[in-house]
Amino acid sequence: MRKEEWILPYMKQNARLFVLVIFLGAVTIFSAAFLMFTSGFLISKSATRPENILLVYVPIVAVRTFGIARSVSRYAERLTGHHIILKIVSDMRVRLYNMLEPASLMLSSRFRTGDMLGILAEDIEHLQDAFLKTIFPAVSALLLYAASVIGLGFFSWPFAAFAAIYLFILVVLFPVVSLLVTRAKNMRLKSGRNTLYSRLTDAVLGVSDWMFSGRQAAFISSYEEKEKAWFDLESKRQRFTRWRDLAAQCLVGGFILIMLFWTAGQYADGSIANTMIAAFVLVVFPLTDAFLPLSDALTEVPSYQDSIKRMSQAAPELRSREVKQTDEKLDVSDVTLTFDNVTFSYDQHSHVLGRFSFTLRQGEKMALLGRSGSGKSTSLALIEGALVPDSGKVMLNGLETAAVQEQISSAVAVLNQKPHLFNTSIMNNIRLGNGKASDEDVKRAARQVKLHDYI
Repeated sequence: MRKEEWILPYMKQNARLFVLVIFLGAVTIFSAAFLMFTSGFLISKSATRPENILLVYVPIVAVRTFGIARSVSRYAERLTGHHIILKIVSDMRVRLYNMLEPASLMLSSRFRTGDMLGILAEDIEHLQDAFLKTIFPAVSALLLYAASVIGLGFFSWPFAAFAAIYLFILVVLFPVVSLLVTRAKNMRLKSGRNTLYSRLTDAVLGVSDWMFSGRQAAFISSYEEKEKAWFDLESKRQRFTRWRDLAAQCLVGGFILIMLFWTAGQYADGSIANTMIAAFVLVVFPLTDAFLPLSDALTEVPSYQDSIKRMSQAAPELRSREVKQTDEKLDVSDVTLTFDNVTFSYDQHSHVLGRFSFTLRQGEKMALLGRSGSGKSTSLALIEGALVPDSGKVMLNGLETAAVQEQISSAVAVLNQKPHLFNTSIMNNIRLGNGKASDEDVKRAARQVKLHDYI
């Protein structure tokens, strides 16, 4: 599964369930359409005051059948659809985490906390709408559009062709125009929302800094100004949406009048009974209800693309080759660290290490010096086994560090430049390295690093 593919692979994996959801969605719409059709026929037939109720018994049963079928199929569609989407979103989160985890040591230098929260929360959540609000409704609506034109063809092919062209405006032209008009606005809205998310997150995490600096009023003013600009842009988009929806409703109203005119002509020619006029007119409502959401669905496509782009950029495929874990025991009494022609890069365009080699034996000391980005932290991550080199090997006593990752803590210790104290006793903080350590063990460790008297 390539990193940039966040839609098609999941559709292929769940192809049968996807087909089932689309089928249930089509059944729901068809049931609603035939419910209105039989209801219109039943009302018209009943208005003729038939001599026996048996003359309208079949449409009565049909109304009940389609009414029940619509509710049952809608429930089954929602249940199946949300089951698939929750499963896909769960798989996406696991996949994204697995892609981010190897680079977790480097994420703080490449992304802000707000950016990562936006990707892990908003972007993945947003992609579920791609299935629920765009893919499923669009496919069902297109199937319904084709079936409607074919159905009208049984009565009149010229009118069916006219209806196909007329409804094409509602099914294709309106969504495409909406996409072209709102594309830039939607991208700016999503970008602005992510920016606000990042600024707010950074502000919460650094609340003490801007409180102590006395610039809290300036921060709040700046944030509210950007938020107001975002709301102004959202208002413009909503204004266009309201005018578009009004035009679409007028288009639907025009089609109802056209259907009424056509059925009246068909009745005058003796092609259909007068009881069919209401049936044909009423069936327009559920059909067009399925077409109207397509404009909103298509306008979200650019924001889905932006979410996919952000997720792919945040989660490069770091493990270019897999290293299997070994059961061989690592001898920590005499350890030799070896970098053998190690090459590593975070993407195709930026090499961090190139054919880097050295050997560090037990008791020796070595310092790695270099400017920011030269590969010091990356070398440490390779020693810890958190990263795997693109080529070459990083070994402890001849064993690749990634292959003995579970044993690495017995041979490698790291003192971070920015230590973190957890909100508990100092005793418990020191004991994090060995949960089974006694109080005397902790005190002994504190004495070794000259902290016991200070504590």
